Amino acid sequence: IYFVAIVIVEIWNKNWYCLNTYKTYSLPDTVETISNYCFHIAPHLKELTITEGCKTISGNALFTMPDLERFIVVKENDYFVALDGVLYTKNMSTLVRYPQASPMKECIVPQPVSHLNPISFIDATKLEILILPTTNDDEINNQWLKRLNVLWFKIDKND
Repeated sequence: IYFVAIVIVEIWNKNWYCLNTYKTYSLPDTVETISNYCFHIAPHLKELTITEGCKTISGNALFTMPDLERFIVVKENDYFVALDGVLYTKNMSTLVRYPQASPMKECIVPQPVSHLNPISFIDATKLEILILPTTNDDEINNQWLKRLNVLWFKIDKND
């Protein structure tokens, strides 16, 4: 008898199609990289758990996930964290992705965040108010403004 072990270290381009009926999904612990468009058009996924092994999430990996309500990151992961279902890098410098179907109507981006993934807020259909952290960097302020699709936003000056 032979046993073959398959260790998945990267999931990539449109792999989600084979799992497209799942409502919740936890990455295998062996996955280190989620490549571009991996979860492209994940029509029923409501909750995605990032497990311990995940080190890299490509910019467009979490692109079209219309029913996604929240991200969960296991505490053992050294690279990512989720706050209120929103996915950030562990050091909170980058907001990786706001879930498209998050029930929150308001999002207050924490002060350490200084960078947005280009798709951070794309198609966040229920988000109405976005409060951004203070920054003295005009380039970052312009970056925030170019990527917003909300009814109202404010840059928190902490006055």
